[in-house]
Amino acid sequence: MKKALFLITLSFIVMAWKPAAADSLWKPTADSIFIDHKAHQVGDIMTVLIVESSSAQYETKTDSSKKLDESVGAGAGLLNFIRPFSASGSRSSTGSGSATSSTNLVDRISVKVVEILPNRQMRIEGERVVNLYAEQLTVGVKGLVRPEDIGPENTVSSGRVAELSIFTKGKGSIANAHRPGLIARILQFIW
Repeated sequence: MKKALFLITLSFIVMAWKPAAADSLWKPTADSIFIDHKAHQVGDIMTVLIVESSSAQYETKTDSSKKLDESVGAGAGLLNFIRPFSASGSRSSTGSGSATSSTNLVDRISVKVVEILPNRQMRIEGERVVNLYAEQLTVGVKGLVRPEDIGPENTVSSGRVAELSIFTKGKGSIANAHRPGLIARILQFIW
C-alpha cells in the first residue's frame, strides 16, 4: 500500500515537472547575462546623473543729457505785441545696474520613459520629493535621450539629454524666507 501511494505521488510530480527549455542549457531568467538591462521601452526606468554649472553676469550703464537754449526777439508790424524772451533748460540722467548669478547642481534622479519617438529617442520624465523636517524639496527632470547615450549601468549624463528641463521647488520656512515680502511684490508689479 505504501509502495503504491509512493508511486502515484511520484508520477504526479514527474507529470507536473516540465523543464524550462528542453533543448537549452540556459534558463531565461531576469538575472541572465544576455538580457539588456538598459531602458528601451515605455515604462522603463533609468538614472540621470545631473552635473550642471552655470554662471551669468549682466551689467548696464546709461548716461544721457539734453540741453535747450532758445531766444525770441521782439515782433515788428502786426506782431509787435511779442516781447523778447529767452528760455533755457537741461535734463540729464545716469544709471547703472548689474546682476550676477551662479548655480551648481549635482544630483542623481531616476526617471521613467514616457514615450518612444519614431527615431528611437526616448522622452523621459521624473521627479523626486524630499521631506526633511519642515522643508519639502522637489527636483524634476524632463528631456529626450538617445539609446546610444545610455551607459552600461543604465545611466545617462545630463549633458547628453536633449531639451533638458531641470526644475526645483521648495516649500517651508527656508523657501518662504527667499520669497519677497508683500510690499516688495506690489512694487515689482507696479514697476
